[in-house]
Amino acid sequence: SARGSSEIVTSAEATRASSPIARRHPLLSRASCCRANSVDVYIVFKATSRAQPMEKALVGRPVFLEQPDGSLVQGVPPGYKEESPPPTPRPSQVFDAAVAASSDLVKVLARHEVMFLALLFVQLVADCLFEAMHIRYREDAIAELCMIYPGLSPNFVATIYMTSIFGECLFCGMYLGLGIVVVCRGKPRAYHRLSTVALAGSLGQLPLAYLNRFNLLVFFLRFITYAYARFQWNLLRGIGLLFQDPLLT
Repeated sequence: SARGSSEIVTSAEATRASSPIARRHPLLSRASCCRANSVDVYIVFKATSRAQPMEKALVGRPVFLEQPDGSLVQGVPPGYKEESPPPTPRPSQVFDAAVAASSDLVKVLARHEVMFLALLFVQLVADCLFEAMHIRYREDAIAELCMIYPGLSPNFVATIYMTSIFGECLFCGMYLGLGIVVVCRGKPRAYHRLSTVALAGSLGQLPLAYLNRFNLLVFFLRFITYAYARFQWNLLRGIGLLFQDPLLT
């Protein structure tokens, strides 16, 4: 249906009319033709000033028509094709955001790995210096222990002292080697194991106080390694859950 400045006639009505469509509708030569439900529909615009914008807007474009039963149908001009919608930028934006987030995470993890390796290097230097000092001044240390524990023989005290040095060197080698392997692999479970070993090494310094070998610096360095390894474990687990990566969970 059309009101105001336009009229709608079908080809069936035009055929039944006694006069040509051009006589009934002088502006039919300027009318717009479309098809709705296999029926040719002509939208005829009256020569009014208000009809000019509507005529220009509807020529060559589909229109909606109201049928007698109240339903709406779409009239499409011959050869009309729907315009393809513009491509959405969302996938590219999401991909760019994911790439940016991944690059940022890689930078953060690389920075933490460098700091962790620096912490291990400091411990290596400290352990080597202190153990070299204990080996060099072992006779004086054994003499002091014999004065502290007069009931023990000097040979037994010397054996225990040298055993502690050997055990400390062996533990430092295994502990620092495990730390390097953990940093190279970069898996949460490996950091969890290293944190356990670092905590054991920190607590292992306490019995050495009976041999005058307790080192507060080594104790805190190992405890910091334990805390840092726990932090790395939680960080990698969170990243694995975020990106659904089974290797990081």
